[in-house]
Amino acid sequence: MRVLAAGDIAQCHSRGTAATGLTPTQFAVLEALFHLGPLCQRDLGHKLLKSSGNVTLVLDNLEREGLVQRQRSTSDRRYVAVHLTEAGRERIA
Repeated sequence: MRVLAAGDIAQCHSRGTAATGLTPTQFAVLEALFHLGPLCQRDLGHKLLKSSGNVTLVLDNLEREGLVQRQRSTSDRRYVAVHLTEAGRERIA
């Protein structure tokens, strides 16, 4: 029996997400939003173990593709919630 290493699992995951046309991090963002609902960028970064700069770049690209939408809170302008769009929901489903 062969034991899988972390690199083997990551490589399988990358091949699987490549079929969706998404990077592994983009896929993880859509998956988190699909299962957990809207999250702020900071919480997304914590859940995915990614830096704030990386999360911003990933969200910029997903927003450009129309898969997520950022909504600034009316009561606290510092809080920005990230939501799946209908196109994003269809893509991850």
